[in-house]
Amino acid sequence: MLKTKFDLVDNPAPRQTSEKRDFLDSVKSREPTGEPADVGHHVTSTCLLGHLAVRLNEPLKWDGASERFVDNEPANKMLDQPIVTPAPELQKKA
Repeated sequence: MLKTKFDLVDNPAPRQTSEKRDFLDSVKSREPTGEPADVGHHVTSTCLLGHLAVRLNEPLKWDGASERFVDNEPANKMLDQPIVTPAPELQKKA
């Protein structure tokens, strides 16, 4: 493994000023972003899963294939809940 070359590690692409700028430039040019969407999804998920573990104050076991917690329905119920309450003006009117 020490002799193996890894393109993303050994020859990283130049970074944009921010991921937001990269995204906007991608939308305008219709070219792919510098980071694939699934990478961003997994990075964000990892942070959110940590947040839920802290909030529940317990260790959680995650099944990445199903994107559900193993044997923990209270944690699974929290997956679709916003972490913060949306601003009232952005909520749907009944």
